[in-house]
Amino acid sequence: MIKKRFYLYCGFFCCSIFILFFYLLDMLNKKSKIKTCEANVYYTISSLNDSYTFDGRVLFDMSNNTGYVSLSGKIVDGDETYYLSQDISFDYMVVGEGRYKLLPGDNSNSKQGGAPDNLVMPIYDVMGLSGKSPVFIFTKHRDYIVWGTLNGPVMTCVFTLDK
Repeated sequence: MIKKRFYLYCGFFCCSIFILFFYLLDMLNKKSKIKTCEANVYYTISSLNDSYTFDGRVLFDMSNNTGYVSLSGKIVDGDETYYLSQDISFDYMVVGEGRYKLLPGDNSNSKQGGAPDNLVMPIYDVMGLSGKSPVFIFTKHRDYIVWGTLNGPVMTCVFTLDK
């Protein structure tokens, strides 16, 4: 009777270790597919009536056809200074070898800072995050990327694996 229980517990223990091993292996495999890219950006946005600058940081992650952009920085409009921090979700699809097309998603709930929308929306337009023009990501050896619109490149950065 004791031998039977001992073998039963040993079998259960071995199966648990086996399942845990493959679970951890699967998690590490998924984690290695998460790409993180970070870049500093500086834009001067001019119109007939106004000119202002955005000095900030862009961080984005992408994996399994979805991702997010974390946009943060300082907007200087004359004597006024505003801060912006916002996460924007997106979906993407492969359009060729090393080329992806972004489809911006929801960005309304996560905006922080006092920047007015009339100053923020042109920044989204320049970066291609407003949905008005398509955004393309071109990769080289799956680590160096160029993020751009049809008008030109917006930023370049090097992908790093998430920690």
